Amino acid sequence: MIKNLKKKKGFTLIELIIVIAILGILAAIAIPRMAGFQDDAKNKAVLSEAKTIASTIAVLSTNGKTFTEDAEPEATAAFTNAEVLGYAGIKSGGTLTLDVTGGAVTTFTWAKQFGSDAFTITYTVSSDSFNTPVKTTETLTVTTPDTSY
Repeated sequence: MIKNLKKKKGFTLIELIIVIAILGILAAIAIPRMAGFQDDAKNKAVLSEAKTIASTIAVLSTNGKTFTEDAEPEATAAFTNAEVLGYAGIKSGGTLTLDVTGGAVTTFTWAKQFGSDAFTITYTVSSDSFNTPVKTTETLTVTTPDTSY
């Protein structure tokens, strides 16, 4: 019985230090990669919302609806920015700007803030032969704060 007490099993100090060093190296590799995934996810979220808005504008346009930059829906039978966002199912968190010519959307800008990063996407819209809006260009601008001192 005394022999069993002397044969304790466990990890040596050097083994523990090696495991901690390996975990530190893995963390140093993984953390910067995760930050890249977050930035990519934010970009895709803004692009997805803008594409939803573009689809909503296309559907409303094919139904013969017109648009206005006016904020007062009582003044006109045309759709306003807030109504377009409502039909698109986007609750809040961004600013939609419609550029309207003759009741048709020519360009729209969707701007959204994620923490300290500002995202702006601009769609230029043209009509096909059936007078249906078609996206012709898409520009995404990401503005991050200057953290240098």
